[in-house]
Amino acid sequence: MFNARVYRAPRRFMLAMTLLVCLQASAQQSLYDTKNWRFMNPTPMGFTFFDVDFVDNNQLLAVGGEGGIARSLDGGKNWVYGVFTFQTSAGLTTRPTIYDVHAVNNQVAYAVGNLGMMAKTTDGGVNWSFVRTPLYAKGRNINTVWFTSPTIGYIGGQYNTPDSLPKVYVTRDGGSTWDSIAAPVGPMSRIGYINNSRVGSSLVPVNAKDKEILRIKFVNDSIGYVSGTGLSTYLPIPNVNSTTGIPTGTNTTTGSHHASLLWKIASGRLIDYSTTKERLGYGGITISPVTVSSRWPSLQVQTQSYRAMHIENDSTVLIMSFNNNIVIRVKTGRRDSTSNPATGGKDIGAYDVLNFPFPPLNAPSIPNPQKLLVSNPYNIIKAPNGKLMAPGNFGLMATSTDGGVNWNMENSLPQGRNYSSNGTWAIDMSPSGKFLIMGTQGVMADSTAGGQWQSNYKSDPIAASHMKLEFADCNTALAAGGASVTATTDGGKTWIDRRRQDFANLNISINGMTFPAPNRAYFATNAGTIYVSTDQGVTMDPLFNDANFQMNDVASVGADSIWAVGYSSFSVAAASRTSAIFRSVNRGATWQRVGTFPVGSTAPNLTKIAFANRTTGYVSGNRGGVFKTTDGGTTWTNVSPAPHAGNASMTYQEIQALDANTVIVIGNAFPNKIVYRTTNGGTTWTNISGNIDALGTGNLVGLMMHDANNGYISTGAQLLTTTNGGTSWTLGISPSSSIFETIAFQ
Repeated sequence: MFNARVYRAPRRFMLAMTLLVCLQASAQQSLYDTKNWRFMNPTPMGFTFFDVDFVDNNQLLAVGGEGGIARSLDGGKNWVYGVFTFQTSAGLTTRPTIYDVHAVNNQVAYAVGNLGMMAKTTDGGVNWSFVRTPLYAKGRNINTVWFTSPTIGYIGGQYNTPDSLPKVYVTRDGGSTWDSIAAPVGPMSRIGYINNSRVGSSLVPVNAKDKEILRIKFVNDSIGYVSGTGLSTYLPIPNVNSTTGIPTGTNTTTGSHHASLLWKIASGRLIDYSTTKERLGYGGITISPVTVSSRWPSLQVQTQSYRAMHIENDSTVLIMSFNNNIVIRVKTGRRDSTSNPATGGKDIGAYDVLNFPFPPLNAPSIPNPQKLLVSNPYNIIKAPNGKLMAPGNFGLMATSTDGGVNWNMENSLPQGRNYSSNGTWAIDMSPSGKFLIMGTQGVMADSTAGGQWQSNYKSDPIAASHMKLEFADCNTALAAGGASVTATTDGGKTWIDRRRQDFANLNISINGMTFPAPNRAYFATNAGTIYVSTDQGVTMDPLFNDANFQMNDVASVGADSIWAVGYSSFSVAAASRTSAIFRSVNRGATWQRVGTFPVGSTAPNLTKIAFANRTTGYVSGNRGGVFKTTDGGTTWTNVSPAPHAGNASMTYQEIQALDANTVIVIGNAFPNKIVYRTTNGGTTWTNISGNIDALGTGNLVGLMMHDANNGYISTGAQLLTTTNGGTSWTLGISPSSSIFETIAFQ
């Protein structure tokens, strides 16, 4: 099931969404658009947020998925938001996923994200401009940003150079130019066989190869910490006979030297405190008895991804793993050290493993029993009363009142709401002690430390897979798909969730819908049933059923005529499967199957239907199939556009009859996107795809034409607009990475 979101553009049309996509094309380097699209559901907005930053008690910034950047001037009660897009180094315009934002003061802030994206504001978040960084050219993700002044700042992310070593990049002029600080080399760690006299073990230095920087934070202008992933290059060692220990001549690999990236920045220098097994107090022996073929393995505690970080002071940092509920405190003072059993010497840093559910050799977990059950924490915040708070998935938050030694799980959202289990990734505290938490699909809540979480967030429904959206009049609309029906009676300002749980329980999916009047809606389902509702989806009554068919779509004209198009159910042998039309001319009181279509595994599955009047209609589907009737559906003629007739890769996703002769059909025939128009009832077709392929869009999925010249096509997170009948198309960007399955005009 996918999150249901509805958007409104200035021309007052709406879109309903399901699947995911990412990239689009545009000629602009970057754009921050706060005007063209607004969320109608959820409210106040529907981006998934990953970071939020208080500037003062009133001003704050939040960033997240789909290029979402939001600004509040009243502590989070009201928001102005927009979509940041930029042109990638590959020449495609995209809405990036923005992972981190850091406000330096009430005017200057920086944000970073995937594909090398960095943006800067100098007016408190009103406008944002693109900043070119060293990670941009190769499209490498930038995960974290921290500025110690309006001009001096640090970023980090994926490795960006042939040596596969991530670097901390630093600017001293607000992003105009960049330097890098090379990854430091860590201590020695032992790899190889534990007890094999023929093949001795060896010591290797821990390095950052293949690792990724996830978080940079500073405690003051000169002291900061960098945390990241635990992946490192696997090193080869000889393979040995499991009985004799004699080398066999082939190589195996070991990762026993792996360690999660943890560095300290001290006056511009990086010092390695990565979590080797030796530093954490583990020798790496995880099996008993030890044989000549036993190798030192890596342990879960040493190879985590550490994104959530809390700096206690300039010489103490607390990190929590992104998964697996591991918490480590690291002390980095001058006198802090740890014995290294691999070398017999000492390494810098003192390490306390505070939480570890998976210790080796069946040892008890730390602590025992486990209470920490947080998934995907992005941040750790400390309340004025000393309480540590680390929100994560499922509306849960890990808390500790003793500095991270013991943890408990609390709710991070108000309870009893349809969003109570949404993920909460972003959290920050105002100078006055107010907490704001944000997460999946724009969910948000606030509280004073230790107080009740409150929220003005609303989403109806919380999730759906809408496949059709239609207006009966300027105020009344229905969106339907899967087991969901969602209604509005005020032009989309508010939405009412009328999900059919009985459909969900029986795996019944609404595939098509028509909404000819506020008191009449018809639904086609995969179970072979046509339903009618006279109260906008509150109740749905079956009109007709044929279990041998899956009903794909439904159309109506006037108050009496209804048509449904279906395709044989899976219970019918493939050689006998075919499409069929079902017709009623008396408001569904009686039905008859009409029309004859090709039969067999190579026959088209007709999925969309459109009638211009009571006699003339069209159906379309896969294998390049388009058929026409001029007698109300009794007989059908194949009028498929010749270039793709019978093409197994050609699937028509939508068809619209502007009148009896003017019809437009859209589809996809990999790698091309196709739009055809006929003005003579299908006798001839004109390809009006224009420049669509050159725009680099996702698949064409939704169609809405005003007339033969003006209209829209929806693709993955994009709208294509034409004002010249398809001679050319203009690419628009909307605030979602979802595929728009349907478009509707008021």
